[in-house]
Amino acid sequence: MNRLIMVSLLSLSMATPAAAGDLISASPDVVYQAAMEVALDLGAMPSTSNDKLRFFKTDTVKLKPTEEQADCGSMFGIAYVKDDRTVVEVSYTVRVKPSGDASDIDVSTSLVGYYDESRNAISNFMSDKKRDHDDLLDCKSTGVFESEFVARVQTKLR
Repeated sequence: MNRLIMVSLLSLSMATPAAAGDLISASPDVVYQAAMEVALDLGAMPSTSNDKLRFFKTDTVKLKPTEEQADCGSMFGIAYVKDDRTVVEVSYTVRVKPSGDASDIDVSTSLVGYYDESRNAISNFMSDKKRDHDDLLDCKSTGVFESEFVARVQTKLR
């Protein structure tokens, strides 16, 4: 029993997104402005923001993720993200905090996945297995979206 608990805790600690709490050697205001620009470049319009706290959350952006970017589960051992009809809507939450002479940027994502039935018409044999917006996939970020966001912020500051 103790071994099971230890393995569970270890796997949870390894699943933490890599980009949370990255340090960037620039002022918090400059990093915050760059992060806003990156979000807009991705097509993610900030829906909630607080410039004093250097925090914003974006509207969702439709993406076609890879297996390295998101885990949306599988059916019969085949990952849902491999299916052309799978679409994931990604929302970013960004917080920039001062950390000495640098800035600490926390990026997290919220993912909602579903089948877009209009992407591919399939045979009648598979028609009862189609999903729609009401039948959502349980998607989780692998940390790649967050890492890519922070990397884009760092590139913008060069």
